[in-house]
Amino acid sequence: MINEERVKNMTRIAIYEKNQGKSQIRMSKYYKIDFVTYHTLQSLVYATIAFVMIGAAVVLMGMESLLEQINTLDYMAIAKDILILYGIWILVYFIISLIVYNIRYDRIKPNIKEYYQNLKLLNEQYEQEAIGELKKNKGVVINDDEFTDF
Repeated sequence: MINEERVKNMTRIAIYEKNQGKSQIRMSKYYKIDFVTYHTLQSLVYATIAFVMIGAAVVLMGMESLLEQINTLDYMAIAKDILILYGIWILVYFIISLIVYNIRYDRIKPNIKEYYQNLKLLNEQYEQEAIGELKKNKGVVINDDEFTDF
């Protein structure tokens, strides 16, 4: 006989797993500090790539004036300015990444708790059904053509 409550629970679990569950279940396997650290470091790598690309675009846009002043430029001052800009860029990106990934992890916690509660409930429903089958068969369990007597 079909247990309607179990079917509803299985449907809730399946819908969650199909939609946002894929990424959220993967995220929940990390401790919060590991998740935030990993994604923050990943963001810093992307921020560095973006900084280099923006810098290259600025240099290419000002190539004509750069070539005119190539002999009179103070390369140490330029390098210092670039490093200061890079430091500010990375610091801002780091702070934003920390905030974003902390919030993102905290937002999935209630969904994951509900998911695991539904899984626990489903497991309990299966156990109750198995106990009911045991009582119905008076302690004899028939499972895949195997006979076991308790």
